[in-house]
Amino acid sequence: MKIICPQCGGKMQKKSVGEGGVLHLFGALLIFLFGVIVFLLIPIIGWIVGPCICLVAILAGNKSRIVYRCRSCGIIQ
Repeated sequence: MKIICPQCGGKMQKKSVGEGGVLHLFGALLIFLFGVIVFLLIPIIGWIVGPCICLVAILAGNKSRIVYRCRSCGIIQ
């Protein structure tokens, strides 16, 4: 599927743009560390819940979105 630039009529290209800043990553790190602590301190149940919390933290720390950028004029849509 070819997407055409509304400004110049050139070809648009997919690009991944990161969102969030240092505070967002710091929050994800704290959630990850909480998951590790739960895993280590609570037997049986923590072995299941801890890795789930860590997985949620990893997914929360990876915030990016797809945008389209024109190769000719550089407009982002």
